[in-house]
Amino acid sequence: MESRSERHRRKSRKQFYKKWWFWLVIVLFIFIFFKSVSSTKDTGPDIFLDLDKSSATLNKKIEANIFFQTNKGNKYKVLDLSNNEQIMSAKTKSGYEGLTFSKAGKYRLTVSRNGIKKSKHITIKPRKMDIDDLLADTDTDSSDETNNTSDSTNSGVSKEYKAALNKAQSYSDDMDMSKQGIYDQLTSEYGEQFPADAAQYAIDNLKADYNANALKKAKSYQDDQDMSTEGIRDQLVSEYGEQFTQDEANYAIAHLNDE
Repeated sequence: MESRSERHRRKSRKQFYKKWWFWLVIVLFIFIFFKSVSSTKDTGPDIFLDLDKSSATLNKKIEANIFFQTNKGNKYKVLDLSNNEQIMSAKTKSGYEGLTFSKAGKYRLTVSRNGIKKSKHITIKPRKMDIDDLLADTDTDSSDETNNTSDSTNSGVSKEYKAALNKAQSYSDDMDMSKQGIYDQLTSEYGEQFPADAAQYAIDNLKADYNANALKKAKSYQDDQDMSTEGIRDQLVSEYGEQFTQDEANYAIAHLNDE
């Protein structure tokens, strides 16, 4: 016959799940498990950021392109270090993205995800004059000396004013820039560095079709960067982009698909 003590021990072994310490162990295990899962989810993969190059020079279109690689879905932003203004902000679509700059200067690219950030510095250099530019300037100067009847080249206009106007005309004819974009490039410390009065004279006397310039820019965004219509419109009017007027941008969008 089974003794009372043996029955008690057998009953205790069968009912161990009723012990308080058993459930404490279960609760602690569940807490640690979900904490681990949550931590893994929040942190995600390590962020990486690679640039194809850390500096570029503005081309004849007053553009410079930098490409970078990072994790797909990361957020990124570009800061103009000269004034601490954010000029670009988006979310990566493919993990291989391109940035287009239209002004010389120093910038910082930052990618982030779940509070983790990585940054790289980018330098955009002003456009260097090539032999064609030098020849064009020489031809223009020769024309100025022989054409004394032109209002824009009479003896009452300083050489600096003439130079600013010539440069502004080249920006309009060769780079399809907006009025504000040309003025900024003429006066920029990273650009032509003309005084404000010379730049304003150039803008006031410049013969330019800004609607046509906006349309050419829009087509380049459509053909070269596969941008959407609204994306193109935003880039055309953005103070960090082309700086065309709303009417000029509307004209460009309306005629974007004309043959």
